Amino acid sequence: MGNRAIVDLAERLWHIHLRDSEGTDTADFKQELELTAGKGTVDFEKLAQALDRANYEGDVSLEFEYRDMRLDEIEQEFDLGLKHLTDTGWQLPIQVKINRRNHELKRKS
Repeated sequence: MGNRAIVDLAERLWHIHLRDSEGTDTADFKQELELTAGKGTVDFEKLAQALDRANYEGDVSLEFEYRDMRLDEIEQEFDLGLKHLTDTGWQLPIQVKINRRNHELKRKS
């Protein structure tokens, strides 16, 4: 959804799901649609700015879908995604805690 679409649809938006991705959505499923925020190509800073311009006050869910990962690896991905969002201007509710264990975001090669 582009920035203009967010502004145009603002009054109809009430719950947004976020996740990162890389590649074009294709029939052969060669795209990456389930990436941790900051590991794909989504510009979360521009998205936040568009939502602010639209005066969006609804819910936002950050989606994480991992297969074949240990719990500690999932927790690290969760922390990396939240850190990326805060680094790009998102404000998290005070109840959300990030375990800042020297995390560094690494883009897929």
